Amino acid sequence: MAGTLRLREHLQEVISLLSNESKISSLPLNENKEDEEEITFTDLNYTKSSNKMTTNMIDIVDPIDYEEYVDEHRQKIENDPLHHLLEYPNDDIDFIRIDRQYRTIIPAMPEKEALNDPHIRDCLQSFNGEHFFLRRNYNHHGSAITLLNVRQEQMQALKQTAKQDYEVDLIDDNRQILIEQERDSPRKLVINDSIINPIKSSWVLAKDDLDKTEPDTIMPHLIERIPIESVDKENELLRGKNRYSKLFSSYPPQADTDCIEYRPPAEPLQPYTTFKLQVKCLDFRFEPEIEPMFITLALYDYKERKKISENFHYDLNSDALKQMIHIRPAVDGSTLSLSAIFPISFPSPDIYLIIRVEKVLQQGDLSDCAEPYIKQDIKNQQRYYEQAIQFSQRLGRFRMPFAWSAISLRDILKEIEQETILSGHANTLPANTELINSTNKASSLERKNLGTGGLRNAYESFRRSRDESLTRNNSKKNDDRQIPTSSPTSTLSPINTNLSATSDEFFHILANFDRPIIVTLKGVYKQESERLTDEDIFKFLTDFRKPPTLAKKPKTIPAFIRFEFNQIHPGDSVDCCLDPQLNRLKPYTDDTRRPIKELLEFPPREIYLPHTSYRNILYLYPLSLNLSNLTTRGSTSARNIAVKIQLMGGEEEIFALPLIFGKSSGHEMIKEIYLPVLYHLKSPSFYDEVKIRLPGVLDENHHLFFTFSHISCQPKENAPIETPIGYTWLPLLNNNQLVHGDFNLPVACERPPHNYSLVPPTNHDVNNVKWADSHKPLFSLSIRPSSTIHSLDERLENFFHMYNQLRKQAYTSHHHHHHSHYQITDKDFKQAIMDTVWAQAEKLVQFLYILLDTLLSLLVRAPILNGHILNVNQTCFETLAKIVQRIQRDLLADLNDTHGRNRLLLTYIHYECTLHTPTETDMTAVSSKSASLRPNSLYFQRRVPRSTSNPDLPSPSLSPEDEMALAAANGGFISPNNSSGKQIGEISQGVIKDAAYSNKTSQQRKPLHEELLFQWVVSSGATRDFAFGNSWFFFELLIKTMGHYLHITNRFQIDRRHRFSYQFCDDITTLLRLIIRELLDRQYHTQRNGIDGKIHCTQLNTSLAFFINDCLSLMDRGFIFGLIKIYCKEFDLEIAHGQPTDTSYYISLKLDFIRIVCSHEHYITLNLPLLPCIPPSPSPSIGSMQSYSSNNINNNNNNNNTNGNNQRTITIQQTDLTYEYRQEHYLVGIILNDLQNVLTKTSYLEIYIRKKHLVL
Repeated sequence: MAGTLRLREHLQEVISLLSNESKISSLPLNENKEDEEEITFTDLNYTKSSNKMTTNMIDIVDPIDYEEYVDEHRQKIENDPLHHLLEYPNDDIDFIRIDRQYRTIIPAMPEKEALNDPHIRDCLQSFNGEHFFLRRNYNHHGSAITLLNVRQEQMQALKQTAKQDYEVDLIDDNRQILIEQERDSPRKLVINDSIINPIKSSWVLAKDDLDKTEPDTIMPHLIERIPIESVDKENELLRGKNRYSKLFSSYPPQADTDCIEYRPPAEPLQPYTTFKLQVKCLDFRFEPEIEPMFITLALYDYKERKKISENFHYDLNSDALKQMIHIRPAVDGSTLSLSAIFPISFPSPDIYLIIRVEKVLQQGDLSDCAEPYIKQDIKNQQRYYEQAIQFSQRLGRFRMPFAWSAISLRDILKEIEQETILSGHANTLPANTELINSTNKASSLERKNLGTGGLRNAYESFRRSRDESLTRNNSKKNDDRQIPTSSPTSTLSPINTNLSATSDEFFHILANFDRPIIVTLKGVYKQESERLTDEDIFKFLTDFRKPPTLAKKPKTIPAFIRFEFNQIHPGDSVDCCLDPQLNRLKPYTDDTRRPIKELLEFPPREIYLPHTSYRNILYLYPLSLNLSNLTTRGSTSARNIAVKIQLMGGEEEIFALPLIFGKSSGHEMIKEIYLPVLYHLKSPSFYDEVKIRLPGVLDENHHLFFTFSHISCQPKENAPIETPIGYTWLPLLNNNQLVHGDFNLPVACERPPHNYSLVPPTNHDVNNVKWADSHKPLFSLSIRPSSTIHSLDERLENFFHMYNQLRKQAYTSHHHHHHSHYQITDKDFKQAIMDTVWAQAEKLVQFLYILLDTLLSLLVRAPILNGHILNVNQTCFETLAKIVQRIQRDLLADLNDTHGRNRLLLTYIHYECTLHTPTETDMTAVSSKSASLRPNSLYFQRRVPRSTSNPDLPSPSLSPEDEMALAAANGGFISPNNSSGKQIGEISQGVIKDAAYSNKTSQQRKPLHEELLFQWVVSSGATRDFAFGNSWFFFELLIKTMGHYLHITNRFQIDRRHRFSYQFCDDITTLLRLIIRELLDRQYHTQRNGIDGKIHCTQLNTSLAFFINDCLSLMDRGFIFGLIKIYCKEFDLEIAHGQPTDTSYYISLKLDFIRIVCSHEHYITLNLPLLPCIPPSPSPSIGSMQSYSSNNINNNNNNNNTNGNNQRTITIQQTDLTYEYRQEHYLVGIILNDLQNVLTKTSYLEIYIRKKHLVL
């Protein structure tokens, strides 16, 4: 107890020094424990009895009107030499435009006609539009950043501090037991050292050392008189010798969880880090060279049994061979590429590079075609060559499969790790395959010299981000996979016998992949006509992974193929590279060079990243065809079947669109493409991939058209080469959504009739069509789009389509006065909005930014249906809250920081959000009440709910007719027939500046920040719970929209009291009271929004504190002080009257709140460090003393009557912390008042001591 009293006395001295006043009276402290428990402090009327604290009065100070105070002392502030500390700097906040970094030279864009579509414009606005970042230029002066720097200094100091050695005396266990028994026993036991083996202590050893050491030299001048000043000076020099300059930095740093005022900054969305494998095709030839050959490369994941990349086509035929099929030398440069980059998001030892070889179609099966190469018949080589010329000239546009091979990524990387040459033929490499370390060969890339350690660290970071951040948790089983031990290791060198490397070991190998590796294939496998599909490839790979005695390998064809494998490290720039849409990537310095193609990856697992660029590609995979029961017009069975594929914009041949990507050595985009032909087969299987660039806007006329033809391989007089035998089609839209997935289509014997494209062929209502084999499905195919404008999710597509139609209808009805045939009801649209919450997880994240932009747009730009404004504001806010809840708590919870802020959503708010904020002119036109002055009273009463964007609530804005006209003419409504570009806005280098968003003539009925806050205030039930559970999102979004509103309306330069409307301030106050009640009532809920009740309240309290901190930079500071007062008053009441178990929790919340608020970078300025004419401290004003005296006299009388004679009353004069001082220096006053509570109340003292981060 004496120690506690001394601590209290010491703290009183501290507070006196902080107040810069002499101590008028000291608090008499009673060292008697019983008397102390009955002390009553009459100045504040606190009573402590039986460890339970009650209060009769809460000491609350009304803050001054900050802005008025600053205006009154403006002259003094400007004349003060430290005026920069007395007012915010002019450049305190900047709203800067974000310069987006594009990988392509020009951002990817659709065709110009598509820019009139509202949904396309929304997507492009998200990808390429103007976005702004709210920057607080002096945020680094806040205590959060300062504390972070101190922690870094502490960590550095700890590293530099020498290791301390301590000497400890060791005691035998038995001796220690006897010593403890002696201490506890009433009779002292005698410890016999002869029984217990004694251990010499340090002082015994030191004594022995002293006896053996030489005596010290006699100190000179020991008894001479030396001036005391000289002694002090010499001692000071000795003390400073070898002293560490920052001694307190060696103290252990504060834990991360205790640094509550630090918010990790938002970071721009970074591209997904992948392992990139570059494959260069160096050489390719067969012996003998008889005919042209064509190679296709693709990556397959054996473990996932999926194809994980698109195809890469290349052609290394000589000019003589190319002339055999009349290939003109003037071809598009993109088709001449001989190098490809394969992105691999999930590197695995089970990835294979599959090589397929095709040749020109000829008469004869695959065995006959391979015979000249297998037998090496030199005598008949000229005859083979002449036959090849005939077939190439006649059937040059048709190809047939010839051979294939596979290279394992594991074997290539294992060679790097072992530094040996792989001899023989490896477990998955064809016979006569060689691996060569190209250590002396210069790479084509100017790679950064990261070093092995840097690479390893980079891939460790990449692996963690891959496995922990952007993939589903249930896919961890793939990270722990091992290569089966049943691999044919007997064919490898002894070092390579153990191939059961884990993923970590595999990443270690990737880290050492820092030089090119050349692979030479001296043979390929003959293609079997019955085993062409991807599933057949995986069966082959399964056989290859078996022991050699059990493996069944197909026949080998001699060949010579050389590849160079290289890794593109993060940060490397590849010159003359094209993206999957053939857009040029930076840098592109030489138009004459063969380009490098970066291929599109098909990740085997879901990746949770939003789309950031335009892409609209469709991949078509024909699977099988069965025309065994179909005959040609000549009554012969259909064989040698060729499939021609076209993308049609209409039903006539002239509507075939040149949007199909060509293959090697040809045109970049073509109108039609043929699949490889299998000789003499009536039911062929297919393996080819058709890549199509989709138009930005699809309609009911767009469809895929398939023509099946019989190819006559043997020349006949007057007989055509190609004879059509069947047709089928597939509309690209089904219920206004892009089709995808697997399809089984019937085949028509004749060309379909007029308007066939409007109905799918599977519909039995199609008239005047003669179907083959009784309308059975004969043609199977798979469609796989890769689009950033088509979500491929039914719920998302339904919502985007409805919203698109409503905007188009509004424009049409306003300008042309007629209604569209497509009718949407209010109920349907609201249901479509709410259904977006349950979209597929990956699709929801991919279109998250576009979806959130659309919901925020609907909050302030409600659509019009049949002349009435749809009331969807509450629905949009409810959906917004649920989406944020699902992202943060369910899908990407591992991306949350210590404050529960999700990094993906944080990036959206600060960097990707499209803000819909009106200009000053718009606000004047909408409502003259929006610029109302700040109310005089800080206690706002809840008025009648109002929302100018909600027709069901009172509105101070324009008439309903004018509102509908404004909304119809605005809100992003774009005419589909507009070709002048006036509604499109500005388009420069692919960057969109949307007129609907930025044009000053654009009007809306309410600022976004006001509507967002209002909907939050009036929300209830689960919606309010979700909003409170993710309050940081809505608070930071509010700050962003508030800042943008001030920026776009030029309100940063006006008085803070006039920046925001009275209604908005009223809603903030109401929300504050709701949150306070939530904090005080919900702590006992074991589960709140999926988390513990106290964690929920802690995060909500922290988010509120950061919001108040941010508002001090934007709003009226006196108004914000009023909010702080409300918060402190409510919590002080609960602390005073609450249960002891609740008191510590409430104090903890309040301390965290005050600490975060006081971490503002202008904390000194906010406390008004001016010298008034009459100092408020230490001499209090007469008025404040009278008010305190009157209150204290009444309360003292009550206390005396209640307590009787059993209590001793101690009167303390309130001179150390006056009312005026706490009023003018408001934040400091709150802190010092709490510190005073520490001095005067034992329970406070115990709680504050336990709380390590007392704010001073």
